[in-house]
Amino acid sequence: MKGMRELIVAATILGTSHCANAAFYVEGEVNPSVNIVDSVLIVQMLGCMHYDFGAIGPSAFSQNANTTFGSWIGNEYETEAEVFDGRYGFYGIYRDSVGAEGVVVSMNPLFASTLINTATYDSLFNPEGYGPTESELIQAIRDSSSTNYDVYGPAQEILRRSYGTIIGQWVGEVNGSSVFGQQATLVCFSTASNGGSVYSVTQSVPEPATMTLLATGLALTIKRRRKTS
Repeated sequence: MKGMRELIVAATILGTSHCANAAFYVEGEVNPSVNIVDSVLIVQMLGCMHYDFGAIGPSAFSQNANTTFGSWIGNEYETEAEVFDGRYGFYGIYRDSVGAEGVVVSMNPLFASTLINTATYDSLFNPEGYGPTESELIQAIRDSSSTNYDVYGPAQEILRRSYGTIIGQWVGEVNGSSVFGQQATLVCFSTASNGGSVYSVTQSVPEPATMTLLATGLALTIKRRRKTS
């Protein structure tokens, strides 16, 4: 019974750590109508303005190819619900047939329909000249995966500002941003054309440190049971 109680304690530690400090993994599928050469994921925690970023693997996607992707989005969330019910942005860099680059962003399909063939990059993200330019956002997508804070810090701030513009948009009661578990439309800027679709869901898994803690607890349980047997 003592060994069983120790096992229960170890499992309780795992459950507590899993809730308070869990890592979250995003799985998705993208079907772009353009060639995407680089990409990043930004996730908004439900109910607040805290964002986290995840490197997407693979980061590049071929035109008209249905491709799955995955992304770790960190361990800064307090509960699973805050992530599972949250919003996200799939940001990519697309390259056209002549080599010119632009930004492609996931959006709610209804909101996207109001932009396609009508809006430009500046009209949404930089209407008065105070937002990031498209070239700055392109560079921010590339720099966000850097391991150097002096590089990824400013890049992520640019991504936050542009994403804040999207979540500030409403069509009736529908927010402009993408939601986990719902199909989203990719909008290409500055051509304001349909860039395909993306669908993402999340799942929680214990972070490596928590798995180590559980393994240690189980090892101690086995060792103590052998001593008492």
